[in-house]
Amino acid sequence: MKHLRRFLTLTMVLLFAAGIVLNFGGCSKEFSLDPQITGEEDTEDLPSRLSKKGDDFPQYAEHTFKFDKKKGYYKGGMLNTTNGSKFKIKNGDLTPPATWMDGKKTREYGDPVTITMTVDKINVDKKEEQIVFTFEPSGCTFDPSAELTLSWEGLKAKKKEAKKIYLFDLVDENNEEIAAAEMDTKNKKFYMWIDHFSRYAISKGR
Repeated sequence: MKHLRRFLTLTMVLLFAAGIVLNFGGCSKEFSLDPQITGEEDTEDLPSRLSKKGDDFPQYAEHTFKFDKKKGYYKGGMLNTTNGSKFKIKNGDLTPPATWMDGKKTREYGDPVTITMTVDKINVDKKEEQIVFTFEPSGCTFDPSAELTLSWEGLKAKKKEAKKIYLFDLVDENNEEIAAAEMDTKNKKFYMWIDHFSRYAISKGR
């Protein structure tokens, strides 16, 4: 009789344990880890995570220019950032570099060209702050020249302080002021025509 009780008790324990394992297994099939929890990141979603306000940074814009095989040139287009900066070219104006990197892929003439503009604000010191404009891919040329509008929306500057605002080329060793740019103090913008990309900065208090 004792042996029978022990056998029944052991059988119940085993059945109970098996039920727990089966239920856990069922739950595990429905459970999925959030990519943010695992640390995985979708880099293609970068633009949507950046600032959507004109005075917040960084800001990002991109446009893919496609090659028209029948006409033998790249189609025109435009990209804008939320602070009002803009890059615009017409049909046939764009010549990309001989080769360039698009993520991990090497591109060449005839492939689509994704031009990006990143706008960020930095504090150089207590007196000077800058809005910096970076373009990719480097090596692109424009003939005729492309239209470029650079906004200083986001700098802590009043209209009457326009004399303290400067636009200059960061690639230039001497950081020379770009005299050819037209200044619009009312709308806080610089307008100019460019035949190639550089890295620009608008500064207050330089």
